[in-house]
Amino acid sequence: MEVNKETRQAVAASDPIAEHYWQVARALYRTLRCDGPAMETLDPGPIVLRRDEHVYLHLPTRYARYTAIEDGYPPAWNVQQSVDVLVTTDGLIVTLRDGDVLRFDWERVTAFHPEPTRWTVTFQFDGEASPLRLRGYAAPQFCVYATLQLRSIDYFLTSDPLSPLL
Repeated sequence: MEVNKETRQAVAASDPIAEHYWQVARALYRTLRCDGPAMETLDPGPIVLRRDEHVYLHLPTRYARYTAIEDGYPPAWNVQQSVDVLVTTDGLIVTLRDGDVLRFDWERVTAFHPEPTRWTVTFQFDGEASPLRLRGYAAPQFCVYATLQLRSIDYFLTSDPLSPLL
């Protein structure tokens, strides 16, 4: 079901946290579209960054990987959990509940499906990395920043999936 503007507004009206995250994503998109002030870099905490890598977003979200849990079973969105995600100049850094840290570099993304009105963004990667889905209130912000990193500037400026944020 496509979430239209009225549905999103109804959800946001009944959930002030959702509305807050939506407004932050709108502000981020508008700022980046207008070549506004540079994004402030954030402290990565205990995560060691690569040389010249910078953190621009640090958000909690829901994480899932598209994998088969056992041989012979069809793949599904498994390994679901709440995580912290750093969005950097190089990609996404996900800290799992058990403390493991996973890196997903922008250069390895082969497909990208931003769905801000559904509070979801999905990434596919080259090699053997399983697809990654991030869901939750922070997803629209991930959609904005990832679109800027992964698509042309023309696409970013005219992106249909991001248009609800205008």
